[in-house]
Amino acid sequence: MRHGRGLKRRAVLLGLTLLLCVCWLPGCGGRGAQEWLEACARAVEEHSRCGGYLRFFQESDTSLALEAGTLQYRMRVQGEIVLPDHERYEYREELESSTRPGEVESNSFSYLTVEGGKTAFVTGKGLEEKLGVRGWIHYTPPAGQSRYFDYPRMIGLVTAMGRNPELLDHQELEGARCAHLAVTLEGREMVESILREDPTLSQKLQNMDLGSLVGDVRLEIWIEEKSGLPLQLYLERDTEWGEGLRNTGTLKFRFRDYLRESPVRIEAPQSFTEAG
Repeated sequence: MRHGRGLKRRAVLLGLTLLLCVCWLPGCGGRGAQEWLEACARAVEEHSRCGGYLRFFQESDTSLALEAGTLQYRMRVQGEIVLPDHERYEYREELESSTRPGEVESNSFSYLTVEGGKTAFVTGKGLEEKLGVRGWIHYTPPAGQSRYFDYPRMIGLVTAMGRNPELLDHQELEGARCAHLAVTLEGREMVESILREDPTLSQKLQNMDLGSLVGDVRLEIWIEEKSGLPLQLYLERDTEWGEGLRNTGTLKFRFRDYLRESPVRIEAPQSFTEAG
């Protein structure tokens, strides 16, 4: 009888051990992919509402294959934001064509806004040469031409429009433990969102079917587990527009130094020239 009780006790303990082992596997009892997206949206909204601070980096590499040759485009941006509407960054872009090997066209400038992109201060060597004005230039960007990086809106669109969310794994990113997700962004839905912001864009592009041109893309997102804030976005695209036309490339965003109180002040420059 005692032997039978011992077997039962060992069987119960073994069952509990197996259950605990299984529940320590990724995903058991934790957030699913959709829950991580919703938590991220709430965290960004809260950080924006409290007037938080962050640094951001953007890297884009694009190859456009045309009948006449191939264009290589590279863009690098790094800056900081005091939410909701103060921002400054350094921007650099390079364009290289296979029809002119060894020649690289480049452009760089510094950008600053204290009104969420409604007006801006810009300075750069190319701009100085073009306008014959040195230092900061204050101007109001035309509709649809603002380079302002709307961080809360972009993350809001990603978390709201991301389809078929998938929790890939959990990773360490610069010392922070993150939930690593993947979502699908539908090209047509992204275009419709852009057109709602600027209805004239369709007319400018002669009513082209932009949804089919953009195509669906798979976006990966790393969300810090402790705060729910996004630390990185990454996507690769490969779209064929027709015979001999192809667009490939990568886009990467990194977000760092989320702080409740800003360590810097982003203000209008003391000296500037009004754009004519």
